[in-house]
Amino acid sequence: RDVVAAAPRAVIVWGFINDVFRAPAGGTDAALTRARDSLSRTVARAREEGIEPILATEVTARPRDNTWSEVVSGWIGRMRGKDAYQDTINRHVLAINQWIRDQARSQRLLLLDLQPVVSDPSTNRRRKEFATPDGSHVSAAGYEALTAYAVPILTKHFAPAAPGR
Repeated sequence: RDVVAAAPRAVIVWGFINDVFRAPAGGTDAALTRARDSLSRTVARAREEGIEPILATEVTARPRDNTWSEVVSGWIGRMRGKDAYQDTINRHVLAINQWIRDQARSQRLLLLDLQPVVSDPSTNRRRKEFATPDGSHVSAAGYEALTAYAVPILTKHFAPAAPGR
């Protein structure tokens, strides 16, 4: 509703991690379905209104700090066959990100693949410098990295076509 009223040329469709974070116990699958449905509806609505949708992948959370209590609780959790909370969230984020990449490809939409920009490639977790102390919000350095990545892509995408093309 807010985007349509502004009548932009394009809209970046980014964000669903709160759907996962806020899912009640046992409700993650339903939250993931709602997130995919919401993203699909947003893309469809933008197109209906003549607004170009641009998809963006979500960023993962960073791992917890290596404090003694977190190391011990992580070790106990692994012994019990459980993932750390951040790893569980990140697994769902990465799955929906793949769905977003597939949607962008199949619908021929511009994709801003943000997750790899701020993540450690060996773990797919957000790098500490790109997260605020709570581990879930993007830090100023993270936004700088995301901006440095996105601006050239968007500038090229929106550049006027050369004459004769």
